[in-house]
Amino acid sequence: MARRELASPRAQGDVLTISLRPRSNPSGDGRGPCLQAGTRPSLWASASRLRAVSWKGEGIADREPELENLLDQWADLLADLDQAWKETKDQLGSVSEHSPAKRADDALAHANPLWEQDEASGAGLDAIQVIDAASMHVKGLRSLVADRTLEVAPWPLARAVVEHVAHAAWLLEPGITPKARMARRWMGRLAAAHRFRRLAGARKKSKAEEKAAKRARDAVRSELLKRFPGTDTTWDNPADMPLWNVAGETYPSLSKQCLGIRKLGVTNLDGLYDLLSFVAHPNPMALSLLVDRHEANGRVEFRYRYQPEQWVRTLELPSALMYRACQAVCSYFALNDQYLEAWADRFESVSGGSA
Repeated sequence: MARRELASPRAQGDVLTISLRPRSNPSGDGRGPCLQAGTRPSLWASASRLRAVSWKGEGIADREPELENLLDQWADLLADLDQAWKETKDQLGSVSEHSPAKRADDALAHANPLWEQDEASGAGLDAIQVIDAASMHVKGLRSLVADRTLEVAPWPLARAVVEHVAHAAWLLEPGITPKARMARRWMGRLAAAHRFRRLAGARKKSKAEEKAAKRARDAVRSELLKRFPGTDTTWDNPADMPLWNVAGETYPSLSKQCLGIRKLGVTNLDGLYDLLSFVAHPNPMALSLLVDRHEANGRVEFRYRYQPEQWVRTLELPSALMYRACQAVCSYFALNDQYLEAWADRFESVSGGSA
């Protein structure tokens, strides 16, 4: 099967659209398909340019049989992505001696024999865990497609997929030093432990539960300090990001982590997180662009605009970005990517080669 390489996408308006195109790759480095932006109109401009037929969600089979068939294909495609990921991660047993993860493990063990022997591969395993969670959200998207619940509900799930992919991309960023990767792993864990401790207080848990959460946070902090003595690990204001500096690494916001997906070869992601949040959160402006209000017989009806192109784009973006994160796992652990490549072929077939 021909390898694929990444080409720089073009952003059009508020939407990044995806194309996975086969290209020759003389280096044979196993990089995945290119993510290229198409030329569809801006998300919000499209509200007036698409066939903005108001509908009440009463089913689409009689309205457009071709769309019904396309959505059936997308339901299968999303299920196939989850399965391709499962088949891929199931290859991981002992870390391959020829993998970047093993080389990084050895470099860290040589630098400090007191560090654990799998520090770098541990960062990769953390990335696998969050990609696994992203795959659960992809399955949720698949359920929405199968049920034809496409007007609003996919946006929060698409956002969740991208958030998880972004954190994995941050952990797996190519080209950083093993020590930096170890620092990112433990910052990510400590940030999660801080949030867990605050959650116990916010939810008015029992004193015993609050103390248990505090012990869990302090245990993670102790692990970080064992590897990076003298680091300031305080995080006093949850409204701000922590000002940590661990081995020259800082802890980025989710918005910045989303921009970091470009390190996997995707460009022009500016504003992606803002766009997903704009629609996923309660927002009268976003809803006004998705819904028509009608008054009839003294009643007000809310009719969602019939925008099939937008629905498909909402599925293309998170699935294609998850594919790239899965490919990053293959590269880091030297896994066979045949299942992912087979999925990419199906993606291209369903998307028509240009989304």
